[in-house]
Amino acid sequence: MLSKQLKNIVDILHDMDKKAALFLSNQNYDDALAVYKEILKAQEQLKLEKLCGHTMLNIANIYMMQNDYDQALANISKAAMLKSMQSDNDDRGNLKLTQASCLFVMNKGKVAESELKNELRKNSNKTLCGKIELLLFSYYKDVQNRLAARTFIDKAINHFKLDHNKEELLRALKGRVDYFRSIGQGHYAQFDESEIERLMNS
Repeated sequence: MLSKQLKNIVDILHDMDKKAALFLSNQNYDDALAVYKEILKAQEQLKLEKLCGHTMLNIANIYMMQNDYDQALANISKAAMLKSMQSDNDDRGNLKLTQASCLFVMNKGKVAESELKNELRKNSNKTLCGKIELLLFSYYKDVQNRLAARTFIDKAINHFKLDHNKEELLRALKGRVDYFRSIGQGHYAQFDESEIERLMNS
């Protein structure tokens, strides 16, 4: 009986999650936030720690869309305190990406940079490492650190190749094309454009 009740609750939470996603797609952020908070309350009561962490990050992302970065960071910090989020490579990596994105917007680039580099030393997920390196590439490009920008975009591309992640590889290659053209190195951009064309046709 208990397992049947639990299944019913999980089904209800799943339906609520779809409802929140629909609100988000229609940019009804307040309604999406209200639904996610109800989901989180139920998950906490059921002691579904891992799912709580995911919902906290969903809430943080909505606050970021609303430019409420203090609230976003508060929810990210709560999620970071959960053991299940810290022990899982994917969850911890996604948390650090969300946290860093928030910190960069808050002009706390040095803190974000340190957090991301620390995560790179610990994370074995190649695609997540590539995403972290892409974010660092964007940061270094913005602060005009060409050497670091080139280093991290190259690392990201290598990680996506190793993980056979075509979608992220294309995104990174397009980013490097734009970067090469912005610094007057169009001849290098042409090599990447050829690679992009090959991947698109494969």
